[in-house]
Amino acid sequence: MIMLPKHLLKSAERNQTSIGDNPCLPPEEENKFIVSLLTSYYDKISQNIDIKNEDELKNQLGSLITKAKKIENKNISSLEQICIECVNELFNIPENTIVIDGKIVNNIDSDVERLVPEKTDNFSFESIDDMNNLTDEIYKRRMLNCLVSGASLYYMKNFKPYFQKIFEIDSDLPSLYKKILTLNDILLFLNKDSFNEDNNDGGKVDVFMSSDESMVTIKAEGLLFPILLNELIKGLLELSISHGLPTEREKAMYIIGKSDFKLAEIWDMRIGCPLWEVIVSIIEELGYSAEEIGINFIFMYIAMMQTAEFNKVMKEIFAKTKKGKTILLSMIKEIEKNKEQDEFDDYIDNHQNKEVYISDDDYYNPEELITDSNIIS
Repeated sequence: MIMLPKHLLKSAERNQTSIGDNPCLPPEEENKFIVSLLTSYYDKISQNIDIKNEDELKNQLGSLITKAKKIENKNISSLEQICIECVNELFNIPENTIVIDGKIVNNIDSDVERLVPEKTDNFSFESIDDMNNLTDEIYKRRMLNCLVSGASLYYMKNFKPYFQKIFEIDSDLPSLYKKILTLNDILLFLNKDSFNEDNNDGGKVDVFMSSDESMVTIKAEGLLFPILLNELIKGLLELSISHGLPTEREKAMYIIGKSDFKLAEIWDMRIGCPLWEVIVSIIEELGYSAEEIGINFIFMYIAMMQTAEFNKVMKEIFAKTKKGKTILLSMIKEIEKNKEQDEFDDYIDNHQNKEVYISDDDYYNPEELITDSNIIS
């Protein structure tokens, strides 16, 4: 088995990741859960790849991106339409419920980005219990963000319907995308955590809740088709987990300010995908498909749990215990029982007066997804 790069192993062993010493993590066995999870995932994605020369992998990635961009520039409108069709198909979005706007662009015009958690010296807690409860909510939001990031990457890489549609546009694109994503997976682990304020982002997504004047709107941009697809999926999942935020705006914004920040995102991508694969594998073992159940409904369901219940449930599921599988089966049956065609509409309507604005425009800088920032700038 290929061992994790030393800088990642050290951070994982010390819980110095985006989720920290999260109460959702199962107890340790021979190794820390996160160490075992990441080692197994890294071993899987490293198969048949020469990981000894990181610079060579970066050069290969840059060359592939350049080729893909040249083809994309001739077919931007068609690719954008396929992207929107894919998220509609993946989420089965009813008509006239969400405005989805996705663009493939040459650069990302990002707003001010939150690099680290916000300072909240002026926030007034109701009590020590309130302080502890909000800390628990932050841990929950961090885990949800991690899972959203992981699920977005997972379906960006594995959602099969778009491959045939893209092949019909240009027969070289599917293989180029596959090679790009494979190399990016490896470099996500090989690259040391860093942030360069001069780097452009690879993509962004903004989610605007509905109001009396407008529907829920998701606006995304990406430098490549796969990034745009990833951002749109993430936007819809962000919409789903917003259902778990406190109804009090001040507390909701406090949690977002402490949970959603740029330096957490590279670890969210590393950890989130294998964590989501654990959930998907159990669902499949139970004889179901996460896509058929509704990824958005799964995220809504777990996001709505109280923090204590959320921590217990996710710990059982991540550990793949018999109890965890029983809980997940019960969850699936509950979702299927209550899910109707207009439930997504009801969900949107329930947020009609919820003044929460979610911005992920700081997701994915070139070092995090498109790792050769000299190629795309």
